[in-house]
Amino acid sequence: MAAISTQLLPADYFVKTHQFTKTVHRDQYPSIDPASPKLSQKGKTVIVTGASQGIGKVSLSPFVKLSICTLI
Repeated sequence: MAAISTQLLPADYFVKTHQFTKTVHRDQYPSIDPASPKLSQKGKTVIVTGASQGIGKVSLSPFVKLSICTLI
């Protein structure tokens, strides 16, 4: 089986070919924004599983930017 060159594919090729719904949402909206004081995790321990790739990695970024005390 030949490897597919990702340089020839659109940036969202893998998202669109494997999506389960007609619409894919990528925006972060205020009600789930980790920077919101209402959702503050300051002084708490946050555990993110699968943080090496995919949704775990994306979920990890806001917590790193907010300098959470303990991040596992």
